[in-house]
Amino acid sequence: ASNMTSYTSKLEDTVYCNDRSIYSYAGWDKDTNNSSGAHELQFGARGRLDSNKQPSLICSREIDKFTVNGDNGNGTLTYPVGLISADEIAYAGGVYNSTNTSFYLYTGQTVWSVSPAHFSTINYAREFNLGSTGLFSSTHVSNARGLRPAVSLKPGTVVSSGNGSSTSPFIV
Repeated sequence: ASNMTSYTSKLEDTVYCNDRSIYSYAGWDKDTNNSSGAHELQFGARGRLDSNKQPSLICSREIDKFTVNGDNGNGTLTYPVGLISADEIAYAGGVYNSTNTSFYLYTGQTVWSVSPAHFSTINYAREFNLGSTGLFSSTHVSNARGLRPAVSLKPGTVVSSGNGSSTSPFIV
C-alpha cells in the first residue's frame, strides 16, 4: 500500500487466478488417515503443467478469481496486485521441472507463484516456484522464497523509462 497507491489508477483490475481445482486424488481420501504409502491431492496446475504440458489462462472457479471488484471475480483484493500463476510462468517460457535462464522472468531470485501443486501425506503442501537457477518446480511451503508482485497496466498507460529491473524499475 505504501509504495503503489499513487499508481492504482493506472492498474487494471485483472483476475489473479489461484486455481485450487482438483486434478487428481491419487489415492487421497479426506476421510482416512492416508498413512499407508504416498497419497497426493493434486491441484489443477499440476495436471496441466506436469502431466499434460498444456498451460491455461482460464480460471474456471469464481472463488479462485481474485479481483478488487466483485463483477469479474471474487472481489477480495484491496489493491489490483497479485502473484504470477504457474500457468503464466509456463506461457512465458518456463517448463515444469526444467531449467531456463533465457526468459524474461528469470532474475536469479527464487520466487513463489500463486499456484498450489499438491498436498502429500509424505511431503506436505507444495507450491509452484521459479528458482534462483531458473528451475521451474514445486517445493514445500515451509521453504523460504521471495515474492514478486504482478500487475496489469490499464490500456493507454505509458512506460516513460526503466527496464523493469530492481535498479531501473519501470516508471509509468
